Amino acid sequence: MFRTVLQYFPLFGLEEVLDNTFPKFVEDYSKYVVVDGEEGDYGIITFKLPNSSEIFATCTNRGGDNDEYEFSETAKEMIWEVVETFIKNNKKEIMERF
Repeated sequence: MFRTVLQYFPLFGLEEVLDNTFPKFVEDYSKYVVVDGEEGDYGIITFKLPNSSEIFATCTNRGGDNDEYEFSETAKEMIWEVVETFIKNNKKEIMERF
């Protein structure tokens, strides 16, 4: 899921930091249809943080290999906080790569 975020922040190590910050999601596949376990599958998967009723993100697949993720405003704020901290903590290395 966080590869979507990384398209905007292609920084080495950030994906691991995001995965460690948000290690588990409650996934709801009730609006997802498995046709063949591959390109024929379609629908919407929702992701929530444990012990939360708020949707963190949704993944929409209309068939094929292209997943479209949409993050809630709360999720965007939480992710940005992690990204911002990552950038501050790795500023020297990041600036050397630009």
